[in-house]
Amino acid sequence: MTEPTICPEGHYCPPGSQTKEVCPAGKFSDLKGLKSAAECQLGAYGKYYASTAMTAASAGVNCNSKYKCYHTDADLLNVNY
Repeated sequence: MTEPTICPEGHYCPPGSQTKEVCPAGKFSDLKGLKSAAECQLGAYGKYYASTAMTAASAGVNCNSKYKCYHTDADLLNVNY
């Protein structure tokens, strides 16, 4: 019998699925075993997370001082103010 694989950091594994999915841009996970995208955490304020499968809040890039960073559930925007 094959042992179940625990989903790695930066990913979630829906129950019953054989594939891992990446946490979307704007979110990260430093935990193993997530089961849904809703369990991925939003990135830190003032950071831009353009990549997927991020594993740490510190992995984001600081926003340019001329911009404010906003993130939604799905994406991040670098908005000039």
